[in-house]
Amino acid sequence: MGNSHVPCCGSKPRPRQLPHKAKKQTNRPDQDGTCPPSPASSSRSDMTRWNSVQIERQVYACEQEFKALIGSTEASPLPLHAQKPGVCIYGTDTPRGFLMKSVWTSPYAPEAVLAFAQNNFLRLAWDQNLAERRTVGNISTEIRITYERYRKILGVSQRDMLCAGKTCILRDGSLLDVSVSVEIPEMPKVSDLIRAQLYLGGYHIQTSPQGSLIALYNEVNYGGVLPNKLLVPMSARTMLSFVHSFNTALSQSTSLNI
Repeated sequence: MGNSHVPCCGSKPRPRQLPHKAKKQTNRPDQDGTCPPSPASSSRSDMTRWNSVQIERQVYACEQEFKALIGSTEASPLPLHAQKPGVCIYGTDTPRGFLMKSVWTSPYAPEAVLAFAQNNFLRLAWDQNLAERRTVGNISTEIRITYERYRKILGVSQRDMLCAGKTCILRDGSLLDVSVSVEIPEMPKVSDLIRAQLYLGGYHIQTSPQGSLIALYNEVNYGGVLPNKLLVPMSARTMLSFVHSFNTALSQSTSLNI
């Protein structure tokens, strides 16, 4: 969602055959290790009504929280809910919803993994959870707004999510891609959709002997009536399928030089 990469709970994504042509990813990470908020872009259309300063503050606050969460979950791991060879899914309830941390390795470099994860065209090709995913606009040269609409699942109301996100390089050389839910007048909530709230989400990608060590974090509230005590184990199982589809599609896109 947004750039959150949260699979809708209860679905079972399956990898698809990727197309042979796709628009190349052009996003480049910020070189500033501290990643301070940047001034709002002056290139926005006069018709844009979103509050750039407020959104930049939200993203910056989420970024600082994300960095702290990386350290705290490494020092005190979350409860383990699901695992397969090379993949571990952790999760717990939080006062705001529930937090998931999915960890796995990839044979590809962090830059290639991140470019793949940010590619909207490819994401729609391999993630069957998503009915729509697109970039709404840019707050600045660093911050983008992304909209995601999830497919309706039997017995579960359809959901969407609107997020602002940015990418930066941390001082240790690892990549951080962070997203947080925002609201803007241009994309109001739709009455027949539940808008899920992402409080913190994104990837922390480190170089490893295998290529990359990937940690995907999501603290989210899906809304609706399902209790978190059910959502956490359900989402953990779903994440195993998500990671499998991610790895399969990444391998295909790399072999096709997408």
